[in-house]
Amino acid sequence: MVNKPIMKTLFISCFVSICLFISCEKTDSIPSNSLTGKWQLVGSYYSIGGPLIYEEADRETKSYISFSKDGGLQWEGSGYSNYKLKDSTTLTLIKGDQTEFDYFYKITGGKLELSPRTAMCIEGCSSVYKKVEE
Repeated sequence: MVNKPIMKTLFISCFVSICLFISCEKTDSIPSNSLTGKWQLVGSYYSIGGPLIYEEADRETKSYISFSKDGGLQWEGSGYSNYKLKDSTTLTLIKGDQTEFDYFYKITGGKLELSPRTAMCIEGCSSVYKKVEE
């Protein structure tokens, strides 16, 4: 015969475990190492002379960047309309007047990190995006 307090404890433990499993936050990023697709800004790194500081993006103001397979680029307010991959770590963004600007880029686990490849961020700075569409 099974002890009722043990059964009750077992039932409560299973119930709590199931509730925790169901209530876990699901990620809406699409893990992919492909640059093409739509990316949403989720945060940025900056420094004021010391170690890098991470700051989450404002959830109310949504900012996106989209890379198409044919080299087209949509990045509202940036003036850039095309891109090309220079090498495995450098991305060149191109404006309509053919002005180019290089960024270091890294894709890890559905997140894209873009860092200007200039001296404007001496201590380091970058924007972090999560993939939302392929």
